[in-house]
Amino acid sequence: MSHLTKNTKKTILMGALSILLLSACHDNASSDKTPYEGGTAAVRLDIGDIEMPLLDSVTIDCMGADTTHLVSTSIDNIFSMDLLPFNPWVFRARVYANGGLLTQEGETEATVNAGDLMDVVIQLHALIGFIYVKIPLGLGNPLGIKSGTFSIASKQLDSTYTFQLDDKEATLSTQALPLGKTYFVQIHLFNALGDTIYAFSDSILIDAENSFPTIILESLRGSISVSIQMQTMSPQEWQVTFSTSKKRTPIADDLLITEFFAYPKISGTSFEFVEIYNASIDSLILDSCTLSESSGKSRTLLPVNTVIPPATFWVLGNDSIDAADIIIDTGDLPKSASTLVFHCQGEVIDSIWYNTATDSTNTNPFPVATGKTTQLPLDNWKTQEAGTSWCLGNSTFQFGGNIFYGSPGKDASCP
Repeated sequence: MSHLTKNTKKTILMGALSILLLSACHDNASSDKTPYEGGTAAVRLDIGDIEMPLLDSVTIDCMGADTTHLVSTSIDNIFSMDLLPFNPWVFRARVYANGGLLTQEGETEATVNAGDLMDVVIQLHALIGFIYVKIPLGLGNPLGIKSGTFSIASKQLDSTYTFQLDDKEATLSTQALPLGKTYFVQIHLFNALGDTIYAFSDSILIDAENSFPTIILESLRGSISVSIQMQTMSPQEWQVTFSTSKKRTPIADDLLITEFFAYPKISGTSFEFVEIYNASIDSLILDSCTLSESSGKSRTLLPVNTVIPPATFWVLGNDSIDAADIIIDTGDLPKSASTLVFHCQGEVIDSIWYNTATDSTNTNPFPVATGKTTQLPLDNWKTQEAGTSWCLGNSTFQFGGNIFYGSPGKDASCP
C-alpha cells in the first residue's frame, strides 16, 4: 500500500463561524504515524470565535460516508472525530441564540481523503436579527439606577422592553426582528423616584450585514460612547453627551484583580499575566500605578497615558502575550502562595492573597494548576477574598501557539 506524499488544503472564505478541520492523531494514537491510503482521516473540528450575543448553541452536521451530529454550547469547544474518505462530505452549521432562535446557518462541501490536512470554513448567512443591549452600571450601581426601558419602532412594529438589572449592569434582548428594515430605538433609565437620569435615541438598520447589533454604553458619564458591534466586525461609533465628563484617578475598590496566570505549562514566565477590571462608571487614569507581588516587593510601573474605560477587562503581561492590553513585567508569580497588590498614588486599590494550601489559617484555598488560569467571575466580586469564589480556567485560549485554559480579557464562568 503506497503512502500519501502530499497534504490537501482547502479554504473557503470565513464568515461569523469558523470551522477548522485538521488531520490529527487520536489522543490514544502515536503522533508520528504516516498517513496511508484506505484509512480514515482523523479530524479535529475547532469552532472558532462567533461574534454573536446570547449564543445558545452551535450545531454541526457532517454528512458523507456516515452522519455525525455535534452540538456545542460554547464557542471554545474542540471536537475530534474520524471521518471515512468520501466525496463529498457535507458540513452544515446552524447557530442558535437569544432563547433558541435559529439566527444563522451555512453549508459547504469537501472531499475527505485519508491523511488529508484540511481547512474548511463555513460561510454563514443571517436568517433573522435581534438587538442586545448592555449598560454597565458600575459594581454596586453607584448611580442608583432602578429601572429602564428600551423602545423599538418601525412601520410594522412598536414594542417596549424592560431592562433586567443586577448590581453591575442592565441588559435586555429583543425578540426576532425581520431583516432589511430600519428601526428607531430609545433608551430611558430611571432612579428610584422615577426620574429620567439617562435618555438616548437613534436608528439602526438591521440587514444581513448587521443582523445582531449589540448596543454597549461604555459609560454613564461624560461623552458616552455607544458601540454597535457588527457581525461584519466593523463597529459603528455613536456619540451622545451625558452629564459632566469624568476621567479621574482610581480610589479603593474601583479596580478588581479578576484573573492571574501563575503556572503556564511552558517553562519560564513568558505567559504569566494579571487581569484587572474597571468596576467603576468612569474612565480611570492609571499613570504611575503599580502592580506588585506583595507590599514589600519591587513593583512594576504602568506606562504613562494609560486610561482604562469603565466596565473593561485589561490583561497586564509582557510582550509575548498576544492579548496584553498593557505591556509590563509581572515577574515570576509564585505558584503556591502570594499577595498581588495594585497601587495608585500610594493607595492600595485592590489586593488578593492567594494560598493553595488548606490549613487552620486558610480554609478557602485558591485553585492553581498547570496550564490553567485562576479566575474570578464578576458575579462573585463581593467575596473576592475567598478562594472558593475563584475557579480554574475552563475555556481554551492561545498565547504564542500554546493552548491554555482561562478567560483573559473577558468575564469568567465557573461551573
